Amino acid sequence: MADWLVVMRKLNEDDTLEAALLRRKTSRADVERLAAVLTGFYTHAARPLTDLRSYLVSLDEAAHADGRMLLDDRFDLRRGRIARLASVQRRFLKERSDLLADRVHKRHIVDAHGDLRPEHICSARLFP
Repeated sequence: MADWLVVMRKLNEDDTLEAALLRRKTSRADVERLAAVLTGFYTHAARPLTDLRSYLVSLDEAAHADGRMLLDDRFDLRRGRIARLASVQRRFLKERSDLLADRVHKRHIVDAHGDLRPEHICSARLFP
């Protein structure tokens, strides 16, 4: 039997990606740098067996949650654009579930943090 100890420290909320976005202190290069960091992580993440039905349901639920989050007035995003993007996302999930099923079958789904949101990302090193 193994006992694990996890030591955590609270992130400074001023150093999160959410705070950088709200201050409008991010650029395309910043986003590309973040994508490169995440790509490196996901390249080595575990790829477990995934139940297709559960996976599709979780994507649909996440799409609805994302839409609600992006419509938060604090982000001052264009509501019409967000609504269109959310509609396209939901339509894709409905009409192209065959592509997602193929990804599940080929074990392209990684075991990683499923709700990585801007307030979860410490941007101090990414966006100095």
